Amino acid sequence: MINRSKLVKKIREQARNLLDVVWFRVFLAIAIAYILMLTFSQIEQWNQQVSVCGVQDSSWHCFSKQVLAVIALDNIEGFSILAAATLFLLESRERRRNSIYEAWQVIDNAASANVSTSFARVKALQDLNKYGVSLKGLDVPGAYLSEIYLPNAELNFADLSRTNMTYANLKEANLCDAQLESANLSRASLKETNLTYANLNSAQLEGANLTRANLSYADLSSTDMGNANFKNASLSYANLNGSMLEGAFMIDADLSYSQLEGTDLGDAQLEGASLQHASLLDANLNQANIKDVDFTGVVNLTPEQVKSAKNWRQAKYDQDLQCKLGILF
Repeated sequence: MINRSKLVKKIREQARNLLDVVWFRVFLAIAIAYILMLTFSQIEQWNQQVSVCGVQDSSWHCFSKQVLAVIALDNIEGFSILAAATLFLLESRERRRNSIYEAWQVIDNAASANVSTSFARVKALQDLNKYGVSLKGLDVPGAYLSEIYLPNAELNFADLSRTNMTYANLKEANLCDAQLESANLSRASLKETNLTYANLNSAQLEGANLTRANLSYADLSSTDMGNANFKNASLSYANLNGSMLEGAFMIDADLSYSQLEGTDLGDAQLEGASLQHASLLDANLNQANIKDVDFTGVVNLTPEQVKSAKNWRQAKYDQDLQCKLGILF
């Protein structure tokens, strides 16, 4: 027995192949236009309560009259317009394919010319994303892509190192394993973006929106993330050594097992965040809000670091650290 889904897929492929043939598209456009004209003619006859058929006409003779009635000089203009409009719709797939090819040409030409600023490239990338084309493995290091609009884009394994993507919209994009080293993503929208395993070493993320973003296992070492929004974001197992998170909004963020050695968390909002088993050697918590933060299993955290933060008595600690802090059980 033939698998139904395979059969449907095969029929669709054959139909697409036929639509790629010019003569078939023209024939189909004429056929559709004629059927529409015949339908309109029938509706008009019904509304006016008239008929081209006589009482004694056979069914075949009546049908022949109705078919031939459409072929009249008065109908040529309407028929031509319908046929042209139908052909235009049938050619949409080919036009889309040509647009995609031209967009990739623009991107490749800008890359081969080693041009950093190309508004045509920005437009081409946006068009490709709008068409649902994957941008996986895109190679545009050092490009100027400020304010680019690429929500839901497939950019995994892309090389965007040293790119200027300030104010870019990358909401819900897939940047898994992307190279973003030294990239400027200041004020960018990265809400719910997938940045797992991404390389953001020495990048700039000041004021960026990373609400519910996934940065698990990402390299964020020496990254400037001042005033960025990481609410409900996942940064588990991420490397944030030497990074700047001063004033960052990290309420309910998951920082478990992350590396935060030498990280500046001064004035950060960490309320409800999880730092279980994180390493905080020489991390700065001065005036950070650590209310309801879970520090269980944390390593390299001293009482002095804790007491420099706000609401430190309302955080959760291991028994040993509680004793050092003088918190009663």
